[in-house]
Amino acid sequence: MPPPVAIIGAGRVGSALGAALKRAGWPVVAVAARTAASARRAAKFVGAPAMEVRQAAALAKLVLVTVPDDAVAGVARELVGPVKRGAVVAHTSGALSSDALAAVRRSGARAASVHPLMTFPTPAKGLAALRGAHFFFEGDRGSSPLLRRMILAVGGVPVPVSKRGKALYHAGAVLACNDLVALLAEAFALFRQAGIPGKKAAGALGPLVRRTVENVLALGPARALTGPVARGDAGSVARHLKALHGPVREIYRVLGLSTLRLARLSPGRRRVLESLLRIR
Repeated sequence: MPPPVAIIGAGRVGSALGAALKRAGWPVVAVAARTAASARRAAKFVGAPAMEVRQAAALAKLVLVTVPDDAVAGVARELVGPVKRGAVVAHTSGALSSDALAAVRRSGARAASVHPLMTFPTPAKGLAALRGAHFFFEGDRGSSPLLRRMILAVGGVPVPVSKRGKALYHAGAVLACNDLVALLAEAFALFRQAGIPGKKAAGALGPLVRRTVENVLALGPARALTGPVARGDAGSVARHLKALHGPVREIYRVLGLSTLRLARLSPGRRRVLESLLRIR
């Protein structure tokens, strides 16, 4: 039988995970949050009762702490006492290790972290995207079997990660997801400045971005690389740098240097491009 689960945190991740576990037949016994209104809203989505934090923790053998990173340690201190001995308390931060929950060990609980590598724009969209998502987890001895079981129950793919590797892993995820969104926003802005409206820009850039991502995943970054740096086209790069101003120029310059590390160029062309891209 699956153990009773409490969700501490009423945001998109907690709501999606709680609903996914409930759908998989796991007993989600409580949802708690900073405010009663938030707890009720998330509890309605999950299909579980709303409670206060300490009451919720006392009922569960698996406590999922789905609060913002800065609040994790505070929640851990609040759980000391009510959390059951032998329970697994896992936060869902990508950057923090299980040591952020060290306080719960004083109650005989096991600290862990489990991060679903997926974007959660809304609870409903996050819930729909969990199946097939990779979950990176680590924690105290004895926590892994339950975490694996939970991940498999929601259709995820369990992947162990070391405590020391958490920050690097999460930084990589941010580059691939959040920073990609910011980069595309800058691309849309340049299209607007060139007189190409948003809908036409989306229609044009959409297929390019999708195919680029597909190529990187299928071929690897170096073989998927195209464009002026890959060709050693210093003239185009110089024209781009002249046309760009402000932060977007710096973004172009820094990413150009990263691109240059992937490019297969002669030493002469590489030196010319590097000289251009290092001019601030």
